Amino acid sequence: EPGWHHLVGVYDGQMIRLYVDGKVVAEQSGSGALVQSDVPVEIGRIQDGAGQFNGEIGAVEIGRVARDAEWVAARYLALRA
Repeated sequence: EPGWHHLVGVYDGQMIRLYVDGKVVAEQSGSGALVQSDVPVEIGRIQDGAGQFNGEIGAVEIGRVARDAEWVAARYLALRA
């Protein structure tokens, strides 16, 4: 739906999860460590312009640790307030 939303992607070495507004909306199993890369991170579009977000991105954060569902929900509530 249109409006403000909070999106979080988390990979913990076993699962990849996508949260929207503090709730898991998709998840998939995965394995292995993240690989360091020199490829630029794309924010608001898919690499090479294959898809693009039409809107405003208020902030971007990248963490060094995988956050759990409770942290994601609390972060959403804090930012929403």
